[in-house]
Amino acid sequence: MANKIIFDRFGEPYPQNRDINAKLDFLIESVSELKSDVSELKQDVAELKTDVNELKTDVAELKTDVAVLKKDVSDLKTDVKILKKDVINLDKKIDKVDETNKSAIDEVKADISSARWQVIILVISVVAMVAAIVSALK
Repeated sequence: MANKIIFDRFGEPYPQNRDINAKLDFLIESVSELKSDVSELKQDVAELKTDVNELKTDVAELKTDVAVLKKDVSDLKTDVKILKKDVINLDKKIDKVDETNKSAIDEVKADISSARWQVIILVISVVAMVAAIVSALK
C-alpha cells in the first residue's frame, strides 16, 4: 500500500507527514535490525547443534572407555586374588622347610616380601584407576 504524502508549495512534506515518515523509517530500520538478529540467532543455534552432537559423540566414547576400564579393573582384581593365594602358599611352604635351609628360606622370604609389595602397589594402582574413572564420570 503506497503511503500518500502531501507536500507544501516548497516541496516539503507537511509536519504531520514528517512524523509519519520518521516513524516509518524507524520501523523499517528496526525490522531490518531484527532480521539481522534473527539471522545471527539461527547461525548460533546451528553452531550449538553441532556442539551438542560433538558432545554426544564424546559421551559415547567415554562410555565405551569406561566399559573397557571396568573389565580391566575386574581382571586386575582377579590377578590380585591369585597373587595373594600364591603368597600365602609360599609362606606356608617356607614354614615347612627345615632350618638347615635357612639361607634359602631367607631368599624365598625376601621374594615373598617383594611379591607382597608388588601386590600392594598393584592394589594401589587399581584404586587410583577406579578413582580416576569415578571422577571422570562425575
